[in-house]
Amino acid sequence: MEHIEENSKFFHSSIDQLLIYHYTKFYCSFMLNDLDCAKQEYNKLERMRNTKVKGAKVSPLFNWEFMDAVYLVCRKDYKQSLNVFKSVNTENMNPREKVQYYYQFGLLCNKIKEKHFCENYKNKIITLKGLSNTCKKGEIL
Repeated sequence: MEHIEENSKFFHSSIDQLLIYHYTKFYCSFMLNDLDCAKQEYNKLERMRNTKVKGAKVSPLFNWEFMDAVYLVCRKDYKQSLNVFKSVNTENMNPREKVQYYYQFGLLCNKIKEKHFCENYKNKIITLKGLSNTCKKGEIL
C-alpha cells in the first residue's frame, strides 16, 4: 500500500489510472483485512463504474462482478457473494486474475462449508500452475 500512496500523483493522471489506483487499494485492503478501507474504495469504484468521460465509460480493465463478490464478502453477505461469484465470467480474465477469482471463491466456499465448490476451485488453481503466493495458498485451500 505504501508504494501506491507514494505514487499517488501518477495514478491520478487519467481516469484509467485512477481506476487502477482504487481497485488496487480495494483489493489490497481486502487482502490485509482492512475492511473499512476496502468498503471505502469499493464505494469510489462504484461511482466510477457508470462515469462517462467524453461520452465513454471507463475501460473494462477489471471484472466488476468479481469486485462485487469480494465486496459482499467484506459485508459478510456470504450467500449473495456466492451467487455473484457463480455469475462471474472468467473468459476475459488473464491467468493472474483467474487465480485470484478461484482463490477468493474457494475461500468463500470453505467459509460457508461448500466443500465441493472449494475442491473444484483448488483444482483450477493447480491447473494454472502459477508461481504467485496466491497460487501456492490456493493449492492448499
